[in-house]
Amino acid sequence: MVDRYINKALKAEHIISIPIERFKIAELEELSNKAKKNNIVITLKAEYSNIYQGVLVNLIKRDIINDEFIKWM
Repeated sequence: MVDRYINKALKAEHIISIPIERFKIAELEELSNKAKKNNIVITLKAEYSNIYQGVLVNLIKRDIINDEFIKWM
C-alpha cells in the first residue's frame, strides 16, 4: 500500500491526500522513510468538509511546492 501512494505522488502534479486511518503505525513510518528518499513532503491536515472529516496525510513532490500550497496549509 505504501509503495502505491509513493508512486502516485511521484507521478502527480498535485497533492495526494489519504485519510490517516488507512494506515497502521508501521505503515506511517515506512511512508515517512520512503517519502524522504523520494523527495516527497508529507504534511498532516485536519479536514472538516462535507465529504470528509478527520486527519489527512498529504503527499506532494518537493519540487512542485509553491505559494498556493503554502497558503493551503
